[in-house]
Amino acid sequence: MAVVPLEAVHAVHPKTKQAFLLPFGKNSFYIPESAVVSLPKRSNKVADGQALGIALATKAPENWRPFCDPDCLMQIRGNEGTSVYTTFEVEGHPDEVRYLRHIGYQIAEKVFKEWSKKVAQQIKAVENGADVAKNPHGRIDPKDYNDRQRIRYDVLKWRKDADCPSRAQLHPELNQWTPANKDGTDQVKSCKIDPPSKARPKGSSNDKRAGGGTGGGTGDKRKRGAADEDDWSMVCSPDDDVQWRKCFMVGPKGSYKIDEINGKIHITQYKHSCADNEGERSQARLDAEDEAEDENDI
Repeated sequence: MAVVPLEAVHAVHPKTKQAFLLPFGKNSFYIPESAVVSLPKRSNKVADGQALGIALATKAPENWRPFCDPDCLMQIRGNEGTSVYTTFEVEGHPDEVRYLRHIGYQIAEKVFKEWSKKVAQQIKAVENGADVAKNPHGRIDPKDYNDRQRIRYDVLKWRKDADCPSRAQLHPELNQWTPANKDGTDQVKSCKIDPPSKARPKGSSNDKRAGGGTGGGTGDKRKRGAADEDDWSMVCSPDDDVQWRKCFMVGPKGSYKIDEINGKIHITQYKHSCADNEGERSQARLDAEDEAEDENDI
């Protein structure tokens, strides 16, 4: 029986020829060649696993800007539409380039527009005699792009409402893509080191609002409606653009509903399982689930 090469089945990195891996939740998945819209020309380079962890932890568009060079972008198509990813190269960890890192749509829509302007500026600069080495995206006139180059630069035109309107990103399980560790033959581990989480100070304003006062302590279990106080947090980090975040304890999927009314989020917890009007989960819940899966990437 003939053995089908891995390269003929799964999408592979153009330089290393290693099969790409898409982290999602606690698993990672192979990407079929047929799902690839555009391959990256190269990977972003970072010093070590700690630098990689810091880069992936931030949601600030300005921090992601250096990693969104069109040469480093990869676009994939699924049943939901398309999503854009990038890869990272870390010296001493040859498998790291295999991991596709999702670029959130808030980041993509802002940074891709900036890169489109930058590419146009470099093209014009080279036309006016500027150094090509300092303007690498100006070395070829757009009218002279081959198909591969045209598709790669077209990734910068990606927009959520047109390219992936129903979800925050592609869902490999819903697309029935193959888990990388399904048969135990590909147990690859990322070298990224997550930055330490920042603990909330004792006696914070959150505790006071919860009824703890200045001497209430933080060890008591208290309730805020359906939320456990230990699962309640306010986040304000100088490393990203998050102003605040609140976490609430809810029941199993299908037993609660999230609505946005007049700029306010309303969470309804039912005693029994329920479905939305058309039998579909609301967009807010879909995005929340996808963001949670994205944050749990391997």
